[in-house]
Amino acid sequence: MSVTRFHSQPLPRELDRELRRRLVAAHREDPLAVDARRTVRRVAALAADLGMAVTVYRGGLDLHGSEVDHVWLDVDGRVIDAAFPLFVDRFVEVLRRFVAGDASAEELAAAAAGASVEERVLGLFPTRTGYLGRPVWSQARATGRHS
Repeated sequence: MSVTRFHSQPLPRELDRELRRRLVAAHREDPLAVDARRTVRRVAALAADLGMAVTVYRGGLDLHGSEVDHVWLDVDGRVIDAAFPLFVDRFVEVLRRFVAGDASAEELAAAAAGASVEERVLGLFPTRTGYLGRPVWSQARATGRHS
């Protein structure tokens, strides 16, 4: 199975608007967490309700010098990563320290607390950030994306 490198690109306008609306409501009810697997499941269910075909990916999140083992969603070649507020500089700083073993999970969660849906990756992601991965095994098998 080949590795996919994702590029920052916007979601189609109508899907973007409706997905954001639903994510804001879900976030208000139960804030999105840095627990990537839990957040991926929540967002996948919301996206599927909109008729979006989603695939869970696992791989590396490159933060320009720090790589995080991570999971995210692929929606038509676009990254949906609602677990990490990558548009919050303080969060990214703590995430880099977390990867190096210099910050705790509690510090990481605290750095993400209060971050809005708008500060998370919904198609577009910060420059000098990259996603590179493969569909998780169960997804690859179900979609025929394995080799």
